[in-house]
Amino acid sequence: MAGLDLAAVPPGTLAAPQLLARLARRAVRFIAPALIFLAWELLARAGTISEFMLPAPSHVLARLGDDILSGEVFVNIGLTLYRTFLGFSLAAVGGVVLGLLMARNALAHWFFDPIVSVGFPMPKIAFLPVFILWFGLYDGSKITIIVVSLVIGALIVSIMSALLSITELAL
Repeated sequence: MAGLDLAAVPPGTLAAPQLLARLARRAVRFIAPALIFLAWELLARAGTISEFMLPAPSHVLARLGDDILSGEVFVNIGLTLYRTFLGFSLAAVGGVVLGLLMARNALAHWFFDPIVSVGFPMPKIAFLPVFILWFGLYDGSKITIIVVSLVIGALIVSIMSALLSITELAL
């Protein structure tokens, strides 16, 4: 057999060159992230990058392992989910009510439209310093930023435009 006869290869199996090419294509996907992590580790260990600002990946993984073993990471995941779901629930109720009110009441639209118009294009994270001053560093400011991001960012505008696009005949 002088050459590789691809017709003799059973269906569903790959010839050695094809298999190597496929493995090489899959391995290439991991080269860039691996080089980034290697450069990060080397720069952090050399002291080029401040350990306080960006610790080495090995230190991050060691800390993550310690937090998993102590159970602290699961407490933090639970707190994050609590804040997220509470913020989303409050935003859903408030956004739907405010969107309905703005779509069906001219006075409500007149009053809230400037607030929504200014707040919609603005990055919501810009409100965070004010919310920290008003609500503190704990759950209040975090839940409020979630609510404001959802309500002003998506819910009010979506619900109001959907309701305004309904014709009288459709009702």
